[in-house]
Amino acid sequence: MNNLVIFKGHTDGILVLLDNNTDFENIITALVRKLEENKNFFKNSDIVMKIKGRVLDMIQKEILLEILSAKNITQVSFIDFDELSDPIDNLNIKIVEEIIENKPNTIKYSNTCYWTGILRSGQEIISEGSAIIIGDVNPGAVIRAYENIIVLGNLNGRAFAGMNTIFENPYIIAYGMNPEQIGLGEFLATAPRETKKFVGLNAPEIAYLNSGVIHVDKIDIKLMQSMIQ
Repeated sequence: MNNLVIFKGHTDGILVLLDNNTDFENIITALVRKLEENKNFFKNSDIVMKIKGRVLDMIQKEILLEILSAKNITQVSFIDFDELSDPIDNLNIKIVEEIIENKPNTIKYSNTCYWTGILRSGQEIISEGSAIIIGDVNPGAVIRAYENIIVLGNLNGRAFAGMNTIFENPYIIAYGMNPEQIGLGEFLATAPRETKKFVGLNAPEIAYLNSGVIHVDKIDIKLMQSMIQ
């Protein structure tokens, strides 16, 4: 079981290799053990972690994120598709198709989505373009967009932008940024376990990628200009 989960140093953080020939339950057990063995290393550190080696569905990813967030590891990306293949056929797109079939409360838009009103727990929006929400996104609600997400209200649920990974520089903007989880392309982040909050500046904020790390900052004109150039 020692080789089911392997930690390797990486220029951008830690690369985690998962065994592809065992049950997911064994992966969980091995990961928890590895984290406990190295708890002093992860304590009070800002770790960026990349996970690869096997294809994980969204539920499995969320389980791993919950385990890692308990150790204050909130910057996580999953490399679970062949980087040499056409990005539009990657796992993220396939996940969207599977979710639609199994969730009657899911609404899919073929272009940019404009939603007015509160997005409530259990509701899910999927947009093949960008998603613009005029209202609050409650805990338990989900937004998935192939491009960008803008919430003209409080983002308290989950939001995943850039799900079509050929789309460059995805971002999420919210007037109140307190999501349960956010994702930009292949990168996911959860709020730190102690606070369960991100920056919380009481002002419009933007989540964006910089060198493979999700940052959340107050909206700045220069920052926006650099992203669209």
